[in-house]
Amino acid sequence: MQVAAEWWRSRPARAFYLVAGAAFGLVVVLASPHRGTQAWVVWASLAIALAATSGAVFGYGLTLWPEITGLGPIRLGRVAAFVAQIAAIGCAILALGAVLTLSQKTDPAIVRERDLSGLMLTMFAGLAAVPVGAGLGAIRERARAPHGTPGEQVEQILALNRLLARLLGAFGALVALATLALGAALRQGIHPQPESAVVIIFGAAWSVVVACAYAPAAGALREAAQALCRTVVPLGDTPAADLPSRTEDRRQLEQALGVDRGVLAGIQSGLIIFAPLLASTTTVFLPG
Repeated sequence: MQVAAEWWRSRPARAFYLVAGAAFGLVVVLASPHRGTQAWVVWASLAIALAATSGAVFGYGLTLWPEITGLGPIRLGRVAAFVAQIAAIGCAILALGAVLTLSQKTDPAIVRERDLSGLMLTMFAGLAAVPVGAGLGAIRERARAPHGTPGEQVEQILALNRLLARLLGAFGALVALATLALGAALRQGIHPQPESAVVIIFGAAWSVVVACAYAPAAGALREAAQALCRTVVPLGDTPAADLPSRTEDRRQLEQALGVDRGVLAGIQSGLIIFAPLLASTTTVFLPG
């Protein structure tokens, strides 16, 4: 019964999510009014890749959920509230971007060329990221309520750190592909749009969304690790002669649990793998 109940995160289901995402991307690009142009080919490839990756990330987030819940009970209401907050931030950024775009004095010919494909792809990627956001919220809840012996708590924190890094990488992949797809989209049409800054602002804005989702989980996990280090290797009653060795023990434990890495450092290390991709394609996909 358990296997049947979890068919939606099995390998065939994950393959279906990927194929369904790619199919959605294909439908979107074929409906574009710029179909057949040279710039459309570049954008279409990135758009389909974004949609397929969105489907893969959706299934990936579902797959990691049992690993998180296996470490202890999760308050689903708190997780749902966390996801709703992140979704609200994303919608606010999307609305702000739409307002700024519409407020610009733009050639009417360019306005006529615009379509809803970018909005559809962005919304699709956002919906696909919901399981990732839920996973980050679950990690935050799990980190706030460690249980078991000190050794068991160390195992929990190490496992949560690994899961946190994996979810951050999945979220970052969507942001990177969405940014590149936007840059390619702005080069389409008879009147390519020269707003190069739009691409940079878009990538930065969605990086803020990633940070808002990642920081609470990373912060809670870091606080739990600090409290555990103080419990396992206390320094208050240590004789002066033993302080150097005890301090070294504390330092090694903190390093193993990731206490010495701040939230910003975690975001940078999780997203740095996409830096070469973005840097090498900037001159190709940035309009102007």
